[in-house]
Amino acid sequence: MVRLTSDFECGNGKSIQQLGDCRFRLEVDGDKQDGYCVYFCFEVINEGPETEVTVEVCEDSQFGGPTAFPTPMSTRECGRWWA
Repeated sequence: MVRLTSDFECGNGKSIQQLGDCRFRLEVDGDKQDGYCVYFCFEVINEGPETEVTVEVCEDSQFGGPTAFPTPMSTRECGRWWA
């Protein structure tokens, strides 16, 4: 079973949705003043056999428009991996 969380010190992600067995989506929790949404940190926990996991990282919907991600980015660039 694969799980995704940002519920730890310095974690940054909200509205986590599981879209499939190994596919997730989360929103970056943007800066409350200007919506700056570049920093994200989450943990992928795999309690089963090794598998590929896809995580869609989206901007904070609270701010209603693009604030930091001009193009999609690979989640291989950042994250806490425990798979």
